[in-house]
Amino acid sequence: MESQRELTNLDILWIAKDMERELVQNQARLDQFYDLGERIIIKFKTKIGKKDVVFFPPEYLFLRESEKTEAENTPFASSVKNLLLNRLLKSVKQLNNDRIIELEFDSASLILECTKKGNVILISEGKIKNLKSRIAERDRALEIGAVYAPPKNEKKGVKFETILEALNDKEMQNEKIVVAITKRVSFPAFYVNKIFESEGLDPKKKVSELKDDKRKEIAKRIDGFYKDVTESNAKPISYQNEVFLADEQMLRRLSGWKETSMSNELLQSYTKKENLAKEKEKGKRMEKLLDRLKHQEERMKNLESQIEEEKRKGEWIIQHGHEVTKIIEQYKEIRKKGNKQEMEEFLKKNNLELTKDGIKIKTAKQ
Repeated sequence: MESQRELTNLDILWIAKDMERELVQNQARLDQFYDLGERIIIKFKTKIGKKDVVFFPPEYLFLRESEKTEAENTPFASSVKNLLLNRLLKSVKQLNNDRIIELEFDSASLILECTKKGNVILISEGKIKNLKSRIAERDRALEIGAVYAPPKNEKKGVKFETILEALNDKEMQNEKIVVAITKRVSFPAFYVNKIFESEGLDPKKKVSELKDDKRKEIAKRIDGFYKDVTESNAKPISYQNEVFLADEQMLRRLSGWKETSMSNELLQSYTKKENLAKEKEKGKRMEKLLDRLKHQEERMKNLESQIEEEKRKGEWIIQHGHEVTKIIEQYKEIRKKGNKQEMEEFLKKNNLELTKDGIKIKTAKQ
């Protein structure tokens, strides 16, 4: 998996089923909760061992074997642990046919919103107890004490009738097929494209170019694909450097695919991304270190130059001690007289300059 796309609502549905099977059916209890900024790691104890749920929206939500995690506690993490630590996980389910999962415990629930903004919300008795992000939204109240409601989803459910209705909508006739379907129905564009590719159809074709029987055929195909996913009759596959869900009809039309685990593929992609981030951070630290060393080298050269200059002046004074004594005496006499012109001529003749501390040699005589 070279690059990770955003997860769709169908991927989230599949992942929720995986979590239900691996966690709920194995009597999972919350063992630890880590708030790592953009990432959340939820640790569970189960009767078959320890598992982690890694949440990094909108690209990552997956299960893995538990790994060591180190992080400072945060107020949000504390509130989650206060309510849920060692509590039994009762169910994992998708909400509103959207990219949202509810982890329901016997005392409260955790909502994972795998949208672009992303959020983790702690609710009890339907009300928000705490939340990761408090960014205001126009269509719902996201604040402590408010009744939790998922983001509004005005799209219709995935059925033969709703898909056909979208394709027959007069307002959609000049739209691309993929746009017409995804504007009206909760079915992701990514999977519309995958279905059309496997069937040899063009999803960018205008709806008006479709005949009635073709519209029905498309509606039937998407409805059947959705049912196969919801009834677990599909499977995650790796195909041409992408990972996605495919049903039997799609698999018959593809060659060179390999069955895989969505969680394992997401884990590999996530690990690669983490390693690249670490290498990038290491590179930045190295650049700072090299810049600091360069600065120190420049300072060292300046100091060495100053030392060399002072050394030359000192050697000159030692070699010309008698002359120096004589010059100092002359300077004192002229200063007593207060003759400004005579002082200027004296300084010029002996290559000297006045400072607040007395006289100074401009350039050592050879």
